[in-house]
Amino acid sequence: METTVYTNELHKSLLKKEGAAFWKSWRSKFKSSSKCTEVEGCSDQGIIADNFATHFSGCFTGNNCVETLKMEYLQMRSSYADFPLSDYVNIDTELVSNVILDLKLDKAADFTGLTAEHLHYSHPIISVYC
Repeated sequence: METTVYTNELHKSLLKKEGAAFWKSWRSKFKSSSKCTEVEGCSDQGIIADNFATHFSGCFTGNNCVETLKMEYLQMRSSYADFPLSDYVNIDTELVSNVILDLKLDKAADFTGLTAEHLHYSHPIISVYC
């Protein structure tokens, strides 16, 4: 009976798309009071942070196709026949950041599985590479 009550409350929150209510319910039922104090045998916070930084900096390497993409864009732009874009329109990091923040969440993924949430909750450096 206890499991059914938990399941029903969580299910109800999901059906209503009440994310905050869902996680509040989840934490009240399953939250553990123990916190992780050791990662791979190490308990020093500085060393753990350095290990994370090393690991995740190796996961992403910027590509060097920016110039190719820029040339492709400029070539496509030259044959653009609708509303003309003038040279004062700049697509910069701030514009990309604002567009990412304005994306509507909870929408279907694209054909690669990428969702607005991936961009919205990613590291801000994503705006530089977009």
